[in-house]
Amino acid sequence: MKKILSKLGILFGSLKEAESIKIKVSRFFLGFLFFQIINKLGILLINPLIIFLFETKTAIIVMIVVSFIIRYILIKIYDNQKIDWFGLEKFKQWYKQWDGTSLIDENRTRMISIMIFILKKGGKYFGKPLLILVFIPYDPFLTVIIQRKGFNAWNNIPSLTTFLLFILSVTTCSFIYLGIFDILVWLWEIIKNIFYYLF
Repeated sequence: MKKILSKLGILFGSLKEAESIKIKVSRFFLGFLFFQIINKLGILLINPLIIFLFETKTAIIVMIVVSFIIRYILIKIYDNQKIDWFGLEKFKQWYKQWDGTSLIDENRTRMISIMIFILKKGGKYFGKPLLILVFIPYDPFLTVIIQRKGFNAWNNIPSLTTFLLFILSVTTCSFIYLGIFDILVWLWEIIKNIFYYLF
């Protein structure tokens, strides 16, 4: 570890700076891990229980309500901490400050620069809406962060549009999970029947 820190010290100026970077990376890793465990693993553990306890129509309603509560609590925690755990606030800052002239910036990775370029060139009718549409079926929590105007706003769910997109994302993700779960159950039944006939 000392050797690694020494090499980092050469890159960043001193051993003290390298240790500072190590602390920051560790902190961000733990924060990111915390949000992912609650956000993803929590839902993955709770939803099967809901599906087994309730009929399909009731289960989807309960899943939507539980998902809404968990994601809303995460948004409150995220805003109270005021730490950019996912790098999205920085991305939004780069997006807003991009001058539209240079594709590559030394302060950003090439991939981030290309993403910003595509989104900016897409304009308000294609750029950001496309990004939001990507996040809606993926994660309600991140959908809210992306949708909020500005960066480092930490302002919960600031508008009706953001709230409606949050509800849409929560509902979409719940239906997707239910569909995936049904497919897995169907595949399990097929596998069981195959083994039954073979053995």
